[in-house]
Amino acid sequence: MTIDEAKDLIIKNYDKYFNKTIYFAETGERLVVKAIDVTKDDNGDYDATCYTENANEEDANFENGIFEHRSLTSVITQGKLI
Repeated sequence: MTIDEAKDLIIKNYDKYFNKTIYFAETGERLVVKAIDVTKDDNGDYDATCYTENANEEDANFENGIFEHRSLTSVITQGKLI
């Protein structure tokens, strides 16, 4: 993905996924998307990346650190908004 494609993907989906809880049936995880940004890997490829926190934590708080990060594409295709 190019940097412009990654930015466009974020623009099109930001309001839908930012600060929302996503359920992943495959793993049973419930994650809250706390940030979405463009990242670049070692090969020079860009991606729209979601930074998430575990929604099951009683005190889920962005300042306590990021639980994990996932591609926005995988959040869209594998996750379900709840």
